[in-house]
Amino acid sequence: MFMEDVLPSKKNGALHGKKIFVISADPSIVQAVKDSVASHGAVFFFGMTPPDAIGNVLAKNPDLIVYDEFMPAFNGSTVLSLLKQKRPKDKILYLTRTGVPLRSIDVTAQGVSFSIPRDSNTPQIYNAVKHCLAIASVPRVESPANVN
Repeated sequence: MFMEDVLPSKKNGALHGKKIFVISADPSIVQAVKDSVASHGAVFFFGMTPPDAIGNVLAKNPDLIVYDEFMPAFNGSTVLSLLKQKRPKDKILYLTRTGVPLRSIDVTAQGVSFSIPRDSNTPQIYNAVKHCLAIASVPRVESPANVN
């Protein structure tokens, strides 16, 4: 399943015209990310399954991919590898399971720009999105405490 949602344009919004693509099977995660960028003028896309989403990421050329680690029947490392193989310069915000240390997968080696817990609140998600869009395309991982 793939959806596109052009959010209300806010010409002075920090995310005006930025394309945000969310890959998550969890509607609450999709909604949380959408809520965090809705009033800032972003163009919002999402895919519920990695095979559909990867094809659409290639077509939509997003400024940022928000990838939810918890995807039933899909291996997070494999999906990240496929994304980075097809789009090596894309910025990725990786949503990790709460309480699971980042070393559970080597996110830096996978080309992840930044990671936060998947149960982060709307302001935390918005700050992480802004941070990812502002950093250089060289992969980097920091603690969520450094973004607020």
